[in-house]
Formats: sequence, C-alpha cells, structure tokens
Amino acid sequence: MVARLIARFTSSTYSMHTAALLLAALSLFAQILAVVRDKMLAHSFGAGVELSMYYASFRIPDMVYASLSSLMAAIVILPVLTSAYAVSADKAKKVIDSLCTVFVCVGIVFVGALYVTMPYLVHYIVPGFTETEYETVVSFSRILLLSPLLLGISNLIGTVLQLKKQFIFYALAPVMYNLGIILAVIFFVPAYGIDAVLYGVIFGAVLHLLIQLPQALKNNLAPKFTLGIDWLTIKEVFFVSIPRMLTLFSIQIAQTFLVAKSTFISVGSAAVFTLAFNVQTVPLTLIGLSYSVAAFPLIAEYVEKKEWKTVWGHLFQAMRHIIFWSIPIMCFFIVLRAHIVRALYGSGEFDWTDTRLTAATLAIMSIALTFQTLSLLAMRALYALQSAYSQLWSQLGAMVVTYIVAVYGTTLWVNYSEVQFFFESLFRVEGLPHTRIIIIGLAHALGAITLTVCLLVLLKKHLPYTRFRDLRTVIFQAFAASILGSTVTYGILSFVQQYITLETFWGVIGNAFLGVSGGGLAWFVILYILGSTELQEFMHALKKRFWKEDIVQEELREL
Repeated sequence: MVARLIARFTSSTYSMHTAALLLAALSLFAQILAVVRDKMLAHSFGAGVELSMYYASFRIPDMVYASLSSLMAAIVILPVLTSAYAVSADKAKKVIDSLCTVFVCVGIVFVGALYVTMPYLVHYIVPGFTETEYETVVSFSRILLLSPLLLGISNLIGTVLQLKKQFIFYALAPVMYNLGIILAVIFFVPAYGIDAVLYGVIFGAVLHLLIQLPQALKNNLAPKFTLGIDWLTIKEVFFVSIPRMLTLFSIQIAQTFLVAKSTFISVGSAAVFTLAFNVQTVPLTLIGLSYSVAAFPLIAEYVEKKEWKTVWGHLFQAMRHIIFWSIPIMCFFIVLRAHIVRALYGSGEFDWTDTRLTAATLAIMSIALTFQTLSLLAMRALYALQSAYSQLWSQLGAMVVTYIVAVYGTTLWVNYSEVQFFFESLFRVEGLPHTRIIIIGLAHALGAITLTVCLLVLLKKHLPYTRFRDLRTVIFQAFAASILGSTVTYGILSFVQQYITLETFWGVIGNAFLGVSGGGLAWFVILYILGSTELQEFMHALKKRFWKEDIVQEELREL
C-alpha cells in the first residue's frame, strides 16, 4: 500500500486542476514552514537592526538570482524542452546539459565579480544604515551569493520534472529550503546569532537541489557538464530569456528601492516591510503560483500545436479558480491583519508596536493580492506565446508607478498632516512612530496592480479567443460572498474581544478562529446559494483525487 501511494504521487499528473491541488498542498506546507522560519527570526531578533540587515543582505543575491535564473526558468526553457523532447529524449538531454554547463560557467564569473564589487553596491542598498551596519550587510551579501548558483541548477532540474509532469519533488523543494533555515535557527542561532541563519540559507539551497535530483536521474535527464554545447539552443534560450531577465531584474530593483527607502524611516522599517511582504507571499504562492505552474505545461503544449481555443480554455479555467480563492483571502487578510501578524510573529523581541506597523503594511499590500496572482499566470501565458519583450515594458511601467508613489507619497505624508491622519486612522496606528512605512506598502501594491492590468491587456492582444468578460460571474460571486463573510468576521471579532483577551497567543488564535469560522460559513453559504461553479469543481476534484482516477477525463470533457 505504501509503494502504491508513493507511485501514485510520483507518477505523471496530466490534469491541470489535480496538479494545482497537489502543488497547492505542498506549497501550503512550504509556506507554513516559511512562516515558522520568520516567526523564529522575529522572536529571536524582533523588527530591529539585525533582522533588517539580514533582509537587506538578500537584495543583491536576489538580483543575481533574477538575472542568472532566467536561463534556468521553466517559463523560458519549458517550451524549448517540450519541442526538443518531441524530437527525442536524447535531444532534450543535450539541451539540458548545455544549459547547465553555460549557467555554471557564467554564474561563477558573475558571482566572482559581484563579490569583489560588493562594498560599492551595498551603499545604494542601505543608504540609511550606519557604517558598522553597512559593513555587516556587505559580509552577509557575499555569503549569500552562493545560493543563486545552487538554486539555478535546482530550477533546471525542476523544469525537467515539470516536462515529465512529475510535480511532487518540484513542490517539495521549497519545503526543504525552508527546513534548512529552520534547523539553523534552532541549533545554531543561540550560539552564533544571525550569522547562523545565513549558512542555513545555503544549506537550504543544497536541500532544494538534492530533493529533486534523484527523480531527474531516474528519468535519465539529470543535467551534467558537457563540452558538446548546443549553441543554437543556447542562443535561442538566451534571446528569449533577455526580456525575462530584464523584467525580473526590474522587479528586484523596485523591491530593492522600497527596502532602501524604508531604511530612511527607521532601522527596523526594512524588517517590517519584508515581514509583511512574506506574509502576503503565502497566498500568492499557494494560489497564483500553484495554478500557474500547473497550467503552464498545458499552455505551452497547445501553443506549440496552435490550438488557440484550447489555450484560452486552460487559461480561463485557471483564472476562474485564482479569482475564486484570492478575493476572499484578500478580504479576510484585511480584517484579520492584526491577528495574523500577532499570531505569526508576536513573541520574544517582536513587540506590539512592531505588530501594528506590520499589520497595517500587510493590509495595504493585500489590496493587490488578486492582481498579483493573476499576473503570475499572465506572465507564463505570454512567455508561451513568445511575447516576452512586451512584459518588460509592462514591468518598467509598474516600476515607474512604484517609484512615484514611494517618493511623492512620502513627501505628501510629511508635508500634509491630512494624508498621515487618513492612513493612520484607516489602519488604526495613530500615535505610533514610523507609520510612513504604510506608503512603502502602498507603492508596492499600486505597482503590482499596474503590472497586472498591462499584462492582461497584452494577453488579450496576443491570444485569440480571449474573453475576459466571461469572468464577470466568478468575480461577482467571489466579491459578494467575501465581503459578506469578512463583514461577519469583523462583527464576531468585535463581540468576542470583550470576552477573550488578545494579550496571549491562544487568545489571538481563539478570537481569529471564531471570526473565521463564522465568516467562512457565511462565505460558503452565499457561494452555495449563488451556485458557484468553482466551489462545485473544487469539491468534485478533491473527491476525485483521493477516491477515483477519472478526473483527467472529466476535466478534458469540460474543455
């Protein structure tokens, strides 16, 4: 029975919805570990200078990862591998080996150059830090430069597994990454402090690679070094990856700009912004990434066949479920922001002021959640449609919006007390210091919304049969149920707070549980009354996954 269960979950998964459920389940587990990781860091260091230095140290390595991993990203090379594998497995193996060899060679040179120039670059990352803090960030950033190389190779292996529609080890990789960091925090932080977390990141990157390698070896598609490089394919991938590389690089620049801007607010503001961002990433990964990754192989396959109506069918199906799940999470996040942050981070050095500032930042960033989840799917669809350069202009436009809101929003906050009063009253942070961090969250949200709108316009332009108006029903149902559900939650929270204290962890959990239970029930009832197709499909797919085998045929008939 155990062998059958293992075979069941390591075999190829051809249903997009089933694959999305599998990816979502493991993504949820990975995100739970990520939350545990951040809670342990917040407990140990608080939203102070050490945690801000740690998060700031990721900015340059993340830029390296965004640049180098473009060669290894599934969104770029999966269409190439799909075409090569259609010719022969040997052709696909040659492409994989060529990509790995070029990536490692270029990566070593690139990382080496950055190691030398790191002191000059960090000045632009943390302009508000002291000289001692700046030197620490330089040291930390150099250590973290190793992780992009390890994760890039791991991503190539993950793409191979996606090609074979074997998603489980691909989905387990982030679990192992977070586990490596958690083990470092548990066993080494008490003795070595924040330095131990850095080596935990490297250990986690190694585990990220090793968990996927055996399955790739089993498929005889594991990458290795070769002198017989397929330069034609490398050239093709390189030119396709340029817009993605520039797009991801611009995303990292925008993120780095926001972190740099936050260092002028206070020493802990970078930590507040990053912790809020990390919480918002949980549903973004759970919903947006799961459906996007599950849909992409199918989209790439039917784009190759030029079956445009089927391509839109898969996109439409994924969009419906992304909207169905992301809108209620957005609403509940806004209502439960303080409970979420307090439950996740509220212990040790992370005090009530840190909680309220992080909660306010989380709430304003959450308004873009549905847009961000859709952008992940739209990006992959546009890459499959070989419309990568158009995405770059969209991202540059979003980056401009982010910059304008962050710079001029901060100016308005300082010069016009009405602006400060409005936001502080809206998020109930009156009287707290460093509330300007809310503007940094707003800049992030409006930039994300701008990007998504541009991507959807491009998708409609490049894909025949695109009909966004067909999404009106799910949008209406999701909003109606979510607004009512979150209103019920708010009412329950207001009533229960008279009897259950929020000064203890279990008090926060109990209060939130009662609120979510009542609000979630209202959400479910409204969707049921409205006859939500997405709710019915989800329940049907869940039953089929665990009790029967014919879900693949059922979904294909629906298309």
